[in-house]
Amino acid sequence: MAFISLFFAFSPLFTYSVSAQELSAEDQKKAKEAEEEKERQADLKGDIKDVESDLDKEQKKLDSLQAQLQSITSSLNSTQSQIAQIQKLIQETEANIKGKEETIRVLEGQLDLNREVLSGLVQQLYYSKNLPW
Repeated sequence: MAFISLFFAFSPLFTYSVSAQELSAEDQKKAKEAEEEKERQADLKGDIKDVESDLDKEQKKLDSLQAQLQSITSSLNSTQSQIAQIQKLIQETEANIKGKEETIRVLEGQLDLNREVLSGLVQQLYYSKNLPW
């Protein structure tokens, strides 16, 4: 039995056979690892495509929201400008009204003065009995 063991241990054929089996097992292991690596890479590529797709969708949403924000900002600026114009018109109208009120007060004062003068003239005529007609 020892002879057989020694024969197989030193036999180049046996060594080659063991080495071929070891290589075959090693190759199978490497092939399996390579296949697993390809699957992982394929999964990663799929994940990357999914993320890129999601990113594109979100970018489109962002672009849409930014366009809406720009539209709202433009509308807001326009509205603020219109409000400023209206406030200016209101101030001008208030100033115009105050001026007219002052004019009315002056005219009322003159009217009161004219009434007093006319009343005085009518009294003078009455007392003087010099009626012009």
